[in-house]
Amino acid sequence: MSRRLRRWRIIAGAVALLALALPASASADENGGALRPTFAHRPPREIESIWHAATDLEGRIERTRAAALQHGLTNFTPAARSLILAASAPGAGERARGAVRLAPDLPLAHVALARALWQERRDAAGSVAELGRAFPALFRHLEARLWLTSALLVAAAAALFATGGLSLVVAGFRALPTAAHDLGDLLGLSSRVARSSVVGGFLLLPAALGEGLFGILWVLALAALCYGPRGERCALFLAVVCIWLGLHPAFEGAGRVLASPGADPRTQAALVSARGFALAHEEGGLARGADDDLGAREVLALEARRAGDLATADRFYADLRERAPDEARFTNNAANVRLMLGDVEGAITLYERALETDFSPEVLFNLSQAYGKAIRLLDQSYVLAEAQQLDADLISELTALAGLREGPFTLDLRADIALPLWPPASEQGSAVASALRRSLAPGAVGGRPIAALLVLGGLPLLAMGLRHRLRLSARCSECGGSVCGACGTQVFGTDRCLACVRLETPVSDANLREAQQRRCARHRARNAAWERGLALFVPGAFGFLSARPGWGLGLAFLFAAGAALWGVRGGIAPDPLAVGAAGSLFCAAGALALWLFYAVLFAQLARRTGKT
Repeated sequence: MSRRLRRWRIIAGAVALLALALPASASADENGGALRPTFAHRPPREIESIWHAATDLEGRIERTRAAALQHGLTNFTPAARSLILAASAPGAGERARGAVRLAPDLPLAHVALARALWQERRDAAGSVAELGRAFPALFRHLEARLWLTSALLVAAAAALFATGGLSLVVAGFRALPTAAHDLGDLLGLSSRVARSSVVGGFLLLPAALGEGLFGILWVLALAALCYGPRGERCALFLAVVCIWLGLHPAFEGAGRVLASPGADPRTQAALVSARGFALAHEEGGLARGADDDLGAREVLALEARRAGDLATADRFYADLRERAPDEARFTNNAANVRLMLGDVEGAITLYERALETDFSPEVLFNLSQAYGKAIRLLDQSYVLAEAQQLDADLISELTALAGLREGPFTLDLRADIALPLWPPASEQGSAVASALRRSLAPGAVGGRPIAALLVLGGLPLLAMGLRHRLRLSARCSECGGSVCGACGTQVFGTDRCLACVRLETPVSDANLREAQQRRCARHRARNAAWERGLALFVPGAFGFLSARPGWGLGLAFLFAAGAALWGVRGGIAPDPLAVGAAGSLFCAAGALALWLFYAVLFAQLARRTGKT
């Protein structure tokens, strides 16, 4: 190798090492003028240095909170979590209160404070009040909301599937003996054991083909739709719809929510905005979503500001103001960056423009800070008085926090990134949904929404065709025997068999009459015992047995929804150190409320039907 070539290789290696050592800063692209983000992969250095400063706990909490608000972090969860994890040390109550101050939207902080109030003071009222504040925080804190939403969607899927399944089990097993009779006549089988074996084979055939519990419900649905009365068939059609809704839309939604932090750029942007810093794997998603989504672009601006690159943050905010000139949040936050850059007059102009669309105490307070920086003390006093008229407590708190800062203290308007109600489809979401669905419908039909819809939708049509083409038998309402035209036991215009109808004729044999009456009495006693057992131990069965299938469907859903909520109270995904006991208590309270409603409706139905 020549000396010149070796020299160029050494120079190229040094340049590459230098490029890797330098921080990646936001800059303008030479070709398109696109901005490149600055990522820190950790909380802003100023907040981190304040948090680790050697000072008393109360002072450290307040100074950290002031610095976090200065950087647009309403909830600084890393510090709050560290306080909660150290709550077993002396001063647990003070640490828990500090965690609530640092992250007022973190449910875990409110749960920790409730526990500390009870352990230190036995303050039951205060503990309950803090738990009451933790429940709304489940919907305000993004990570807790994703955790709770996934759990609720899985609970909804399980409840819908169980509602349809319980209804079909009750109606289907009532129809199976009649179906066994007709199938035996069709195949020329006279033995009751042979007929039952054939029906059992048909019942288990879809499960043997790999469709699992979902396949067994096909046969039960077909039998129930063939032999059930008209009102019951309508309720059973709704039960079939519930099964499909639970298997596919509900499980699919749960899968999308669970996968959205890694697959949806908007969710990634919201997480970074709430957390205060971006992780390495989130860089690409934010950069890709910044061209089309204002939320992702705003997060890039916040990231640049938190990393100390104020010039890039100013360029991002200028672009955001150009795209959304009426958005007061962009204008106010851009003014904060201008004030930090030393452009006081430019910041004042932007604050005044933000007040035209959002006359809020936060913007007025920021404007007063800019007036103070420009030594316009009369204007500062006037603006502060206006802000105090709107919210005196907030301005007093912000003034106290401003006293902890050396420079002007300004407040960013919160970047609430609106997440879609239905996250976009992704491969990760479909994989998660398939894993959740596999225990109920492991086969090819159950795993595909169109195939499952065609099969379930075809069952009522098939049942309708069988009812019109075949002479289906029924069960006698008195003795439970077969009412079949082919067997000669059918009497048109009645739901009783020929033997029971003959009881009303005076010429019938006395011995036959007595034997038939004993048979009817045994059937009624046995049927009453079975109905009591089913009504008590199978949710929703009471409604179907009382000829009120709508009530049965509703009762089955209430009980199944309560059981599903109780089952997911620990969550589907691990707790991201955000939920704590608030999620379990929320799901448990919902389950108990649904079960109480179930008991009230069950008693109401028993009173209406006169059955106890």
